[in-house]
Amino acid sequence: MFHTFEELNAWLGQRCRALWSELLHPQYNGLTVADVLELERVVVVADETTIASHERLYDRDQVSFDWQHYIPLIERCAMARRLPICRSSCNS
Repeated sequence: MFHTFEELNAWLGQRCRALWSELLHPQYNGLTVADVLELERVVVVADETTIASHERLYDRDQVSFDWQHYIPLIERCAMARRLPICRSSCNS
């Protein structure tokens, strides 16, 4: 049926995308798997605080960088450097 792995992978990709449009997502009533994948975002939470959020990247070698995610860390370390007891935690 398939003469190369490339042919198999192309067929699998097409078939999976077709099925995602037909299958209902088990956690989101009324939405298909394809619908959820389109809406999906990555949310990073620490200590019940959202520290980063961006659209999911599906291709290889993609990076999402938002310098604003680092502001709380920079602020905390800047304040900590003034206190001798906290300096060691920000130097690493």
